[in-house]
Amino acid sequence: MDEKQLRDFLVERVNAHWQTPKKLLLLADVPSELKEHKDLDYKDILGDKRLKSFAEEMQGDGGFKLIQHPSQKAKLALVPFDADYEFPEVSLDAGGGKRRGDLPGNHRKVTLDFLSIVKSLPEKDQSEIIIPARIIAKLISD
Repeated sequence: MDEKQLRDFLVERVNAHWQTPKKLLLLADVPSELKEHKDLDYKDILGDKRLKSFAEEMQGDGGFKLIQHPSQKAKLALVPFDADYEFPEVSLDAGGGKRRGDLPGNHRKVTLDFLSIVKSLPEKDQSEIIIPARIIAKLISD
């Protein structure tokens, strides 16, 4: 298989995925798709070239286009060239870094005050308090 055949394969897989209610072909899934359907490794075809670079070069009219999530830079997908698709926004509950709209204003001061109180507790009591760092980071970021 050469690069043109790989491009044709990607066009076929993008269209097949798109037929399943606008399901994206994530770039991370391309190696497994290639292995499953052609029993090939893309590195054997592209050598040292990255899959993202190949997709950027090969996207075009009549084929596919590469789209990137606006806040999750590693989330890349292929969609039909003429498709209009935007990744949905991610809320705090879904693991994103954005602050939820239902939380009131400035949590930074309240969080820092709380941590000061925790610091004043006896060491045994401090060791029993477990708050994930990502939660604290979200509360103090504005």
